[in-house]
Amino acid sequence: MPALAFMRARDTQNSNIITPPELFKLLLPSQICNSMPSEENFQRIEWDLQYAQAHDALRTLRSNLRMRSYVLKYKDCNLRGQGANTRAHNTLKAIEALVNAAACKYQDAHNALVTMAPVLRETDWCKTLLPLKHQDLRAMSDLLNGENEGTRKLSWIWNARGAAGDEGGAMEDESYKQVST
Repeated sequence: MPALAFMRARDTQNSNIITPPELFKLLLPSQICNSMPSEENFQRIEWDLQYAQAHDALRTLRSNLRMRSYVLKYKDCNLRGQGANTRAHNTLKAIEALVNAAACKYQDAHNALVTMAPVLRETDWCKTLLPLKHQDLRAMSDLLNGENEGTRKLSWIWNARGAAGDEGGAMEDESYKQVST
């Protein structure tokens, strides 16, 4: 992309500071599509990658939420004493960090999809990949304030494609077959 070389030269011209690799801007098509057009095949490649990343992040998020739920139940039923509860608390903090990391990864992928969807005329994706809110980060059995067993609603992440049977659901098998052919 010739425009990308121009943007890089302009950015490096303004500063003599060497940018560390972890802070280097990649300037992906989703990051520059509003300011400078790029070739559609590059946008399509990034679209496919961001779409897959969003689904992978959702799968990881569901897995971590199940793990948190299991540890909480195990802690309530089996652990006694300050030492055991402190270790369980530290484990839960580590799991919470994993949940937050997966949520951030999903939100980044979702934001890229939102940016590129109008350019690529993609519309069907937004039915399955909704914006992730903080209240969506809960296990299947968690209740929100004001909910009881009769009025409980599952978060959309548990109804999304691939939620039932993350370890080999039929719907995901179909999508993997389509990608591999």
